[in-house]
Amino acid sequence: MSAYFVTGAGTEIGKTHISAGLLRAAREKGAKAGALKPLMSGFDPAQLGDSDAGQLLSACGLEPTPANIAAICRHAFEPPLAPNIAARQAGLTIDEGDLYRFIEDKITPTLKTAARQEIMLVEGAGGVMSPATDKITHIDMMAHLRLPIIFVSDVYLGAVSHSLTALEALDRRDLTVSAIVINQASAASTAPEALAAELSRFRNEPFFTLSFGGDATQTGEALFSALIDKDPA
Repeated sequence: MSAYFVTGAGTEIGKTHISAGLLRAAREKGAKAGALKPLMSGFDPAQLGDSDAGQLLSACGLEPTPANIAAICRHAFEPPLAPNIAARQAGLTIDEGDLYRFIEDKITPTLKTAARQEIMLVEGAGGVMSPATDKITHIDMMAHLRLPIIFVSDVYLGAVSHSLTALEALDRRDLTVSAIVINQASAASTAPEALAAELSRFRNEPFFTLSFGGDATQTGEALFSALIDKDPA
């Protein structure tokens, strides 16, 4: 298999939850699974395992130590802000060339391997158009990397418009959306199948759903199988 970029309609919609479920499912099927979280905000050094990078590491069977987090995350910031804003507040500048090299150095071995049972996820911060640096947004990063996309959305008022807008932006960059996952992050929202049904009126990608409190690994199994079936390697 290849590497995939995980993005979504916005922030706090469950990208990490879905990614971790997919990684666990891959490992259960005997695949070698890896993940990157190049930019991370809202990071508490005292709670490594609860961080996005920590959860991805755990799903890959790795200990969420400071060294392991640094190996998959180029920049981690404590304020829960867009990475470029958090960087400015810290007196730092995120260089897109350095960011691209960090990601490409990690994913190149995966892209070159002939092993069918291998998967690498690159999880973005925020949504499709969330700034990554003061010069580029995440969609610029995706366009540079040219990885197939796993798109995640949550169920909320306005999700149809937000999701279709983000997906059209991806289309305009000629990026391939391999799967759309609807995650029900709140028990108070409607069932994820309702949003999937509405989006499927306008999109032809395979849809996957995860109800609130549901088993993310089970959804990950279905997603993993679909990606394998679609991947010619």
